[in-house]
Amino acid sequence: MDWRSPPETRDGFEVAIFCALRRELDAVRLVCDRIWSDDGREYGKARGDWNEYITGLIGNHNVVLVQLPHIGKEAAATAAAYVQTSFPRIRLALLVGICGGTPRNNKSSQDILFGDVIISHKIMQYDFALSYSDGPEIIDTGEHMKSGPHITCFAETLQGGEPRQRLEDHWTQHLENVRQRDTKGIYSYPGIDSDVLFLPNYRHKHRGFQQGDLECPMCASQGDQTCSEARNASCTELGCDEALQVHRGLSKRR
Repeated sequence: MDWRSPPETRDGFEVAIFCALRRELDAVRLVCDRIWSDDGREYGKARGDWNEYITGLIGNHNVVLVQLPHIGKEAAATAAAYVQTSFPRIRLALLVGICGGTPRNNKSSQDILFGDVIISHKIMQYDFALSYSDGPEIIDTGEHMKSGPHITCFAETLQGGEPRQRLEDHWTQHLENVRQRDTKGIYSYPGIDSDVLFLPNYRHKHRGFQQGDLECPMCASQGDQTCSEARNASCTELGCDEALQVHRGLSKRR
């Protein structure tokens, strides 16, 4: 691999990667081929910038990793504004992390499983959309969010054919790099048995209304409320009804 020298200034960075959770940032850090700060190279930041940065190299691209203070579009927008003051040459900003609530590709009806990588090709401001059973409907506010034409064209090339195959091959190598660098085994594949999906209206709560040795009134209610302990408990601990699982062809993909 061609190990490039670190940039002389912050102007040498053109890619920013934003992560809302620390575990996401740590995973992206493992993808980096070099971390410039580990080599003693510090770039600082502009006056008034509250962000904390990790600078590094992925392939031939110098990247700056940004940890958001918390989830939400306000935190993301504020962090992005600070990035522009400290790294004015950023041309591509990526928001990466764990994708929740996406069990299936609506276009192909293909199941999405643990370990799959999802790449969006559209930008949607979620609070300007209504969700229906057959998909989202955008509320026309007269304002539209669009990515630059170079990003749109690039995303379209990843929808199929040789560019998509090349991406999948490269990403397989990236995952292997993460596995090798992850000495604690935090990001290892949990196995098919852990890839369990229940019906969307199923509530994971204490059955028999028990919370330890005490009655759990919140879980006993007829509504959708669940106690904090149930939210962090496994299906085995809660005794979730396996008959209400969504059975998928996992063996076909692994």
